[in-house]
Amino acid sequence: MKLMVNEVLEVLMGVQKILQHYRGSKVTDMLDDIYLRCCAPENIQYSDREAGTDKPVNVLPAEAKPVVSKTGKKKRDSLNAEQCLHLREEIERLEREQAETLLNSYTIKQLCSFADWGSISVQKSARKEVIIGQITNHFGFRHLNMKMAQRPDMVR
Repeated sequence: MKLMVNEVLEVLMGVQKILQHYRGSKVTDMLDDIYLRCCAPENIQYSDREAGTDKPVNVLPAEAKPVVSKTGKKKRDSLNAEQCLHLREEIERLEREQAETLLNSYTIKQLCSFADWGSISVQKSARKEVIIGQITNHFGFRHLNMKMAQRPDMVR
């Protein structure tokens, strides 16, 4: 993904707004507050100041919500055996182009872990498209071999 200069400027404008909210605070306090708002469990109660310290805990206004939602999926580095089995069943039912679009939603590490699980030889240092091609070729040729085995015998 190539990042354009105007996109970087937009991101920096957003960062500038966040830094203005924390003007006069320490950087570590700002990072702690952002972490508490984004990553802490829901049952933590925010107070104006932590007991016995000058550390501000609730610097942002109460109506501000964290940008990161906890309902989003986290991508894992590798797939477990159940996920690999499910993915293999899906790929076997699909045509090559459909399988490529399905595999495109996975990361390179996930694709490599799937290939290792399925004993498919792939180059782990290759680009994502190459790995996807190697996996789809593996299943495509299996599908072709099954079709060839089921064709009627030719009479000569």
